[in-house]
Amino acid sequence: MFDGMTVEQRLDPGAFSYEQKQFFVQLLMTDLMDRTGLAADGWSYRENVVAKRFLGSCLYGDRRLEVSREAIKRNSIDALFNTGTHEVAHAIAGFEAGHNSEWQRIHRSLGGNGERCGTYESGRPGRYEAVSDCGASCGWRWRMGAAMRQGRSYHADCGPECRITWVDHEA
Repeated sequence: MFDGMTVEQRLDPGAFSYEQKQFFVQLLMTDLMDRTGLAADGWSYRENVVAKRFLGSCLYGDRRLEVSREAIKRNSIDALFNTGTHEVAHAIAGFEAGHNSEWQRIHRSLGGNGERCGTYESGRPGRYEAVSDCGASCGWRWRMGAAMRQGRSYHADCGPECRITWVDHEA
């Protein structure tokens, strides 16, 4: 899979365009599912265009493996390879295995690192940033909840008089 790529290219999230990384992940997942027999068992791959907080997912009921668009955009080829092998290992090990020693063995046999969580450049931690009247950044959220919409949030350290303003970083 890595023929013609230098180590520096594999580790650099900006070495390849989104389209090139998207193509790499599609080839990787197709190859892994073919080699492990998952494709013959009805498993498929889909890029998740909605998720922003996880690298990939294994949907057992749908027999579908996913890698998030955000992960593809922001991560290196090496991180994407590890994500693909991580999700395939879940499909092979089964739901009950979680991240147990059998799952770790399978993940390593596929070329992954056998670790529960990947590390990658995730960008900002949310869409909405909570900024208090006193100027403190009080956290981030991906979705706008009722308390946020109705202005019922305040800075816990200062009290109800120190209101929170939610800044939309995608506006």
